[in-house]
Amino acid sequence: MAKINGEWTPPTSEALLFGQYVHAWLEGEQAFDEFKKNTPSLFTQKGQLYKQYQLADLMIEAIQHDDLCMFVLQGEKEVIVTAELFGVPWKGKLDVYNPAGGRFSDLKTARSLRERVWDPEIGYCSFVEAYGYIAQMALYAEI
Repeated sequence: MAKINGEWTPPTSEALLFGQYVHAWLEGEQAFDEFKKNTPSLFTQKGQLYKQYQLADLMIEAIQHDDLCMFVLQGEKEVIVTAELFGVPWKGKLDVYNPAGGRFSDLKTARSLRERVWDPEIGYCSFVEAYGYIAQMALYAEI
């Protein structure tokens, strides 16, 4: 609520900006161009993308050349879904929603797919487990 009321601004990080960059690409060319235009911190004084965002471009290129990725990323982008679960209202934002195909997709960026992350409750695990993405996708599926 503090964020909605303008009383709190969530901290930003290079990793978060990296993910936002890739998500902006997912939304389409116009959104991607607008994101780059409105985010000068992506660029050096010479107007070149910083190296970490050049890496994001390589990630985007890999996705574009992967037929399976491009297939699962087909559908409506950034779709808000709501429902009442467990007596509580829930709201989520699906990165890609394809009701005709019976699926939704959520794009995640990660430093490494194989790196193990420490979680105090379950020990070493994947980033998917550590950051609650399994629960997030289960909730989205229910919604």
